[in-house]
Amino acid sequence: RAGIVPGTKVIEAARGLGVVRPDKLRIFYIFLLGGVVVAMVVVFIRVMFYDRIENMDQLKELTQLPVYGEIIASEKAEENYVVVDSDPKAAITESFRTVRTNLEYVGSASGRGKVVMVTSYRPNEGKTF
Repeated sequence: RAGIVPGTKVIEAARGLGVVRPDKLRIFYIFLLGGVVVAMVVVFIRVMFYDRIENMDQLKELTQLPVYGEIIASEKAEENYVVVDSDPKAAITESFRTVRTNLEYVGSASGRGKVVMVTSYRPNEGKTF
């Protein structure tokens, strides 16, 4: 007899409320808000941990060191490519001349040699020319 009597009892009969479907507009707004939040978190993290110098003005602002010149990266960089010989009137050639002149002026002004550091904003920008 224990197998015939159910252990549960119906308190209220189930009612049909019609077709249930997802609220597309609500789902859209939830995902839109989630996307904006994720984008803001990514931007915040990049700003907080981004410690690169992107241009000459930032370098001058952050350091008190003199900058003797700026040489742009060459699009035509090849293994044995000498920029100054191949195109003597190019902007990059003029940049090399400016750096050379400034280094000669600084070296001769004090009467003794100086240490010069050659660097770039990003790796593989052609510091070895």
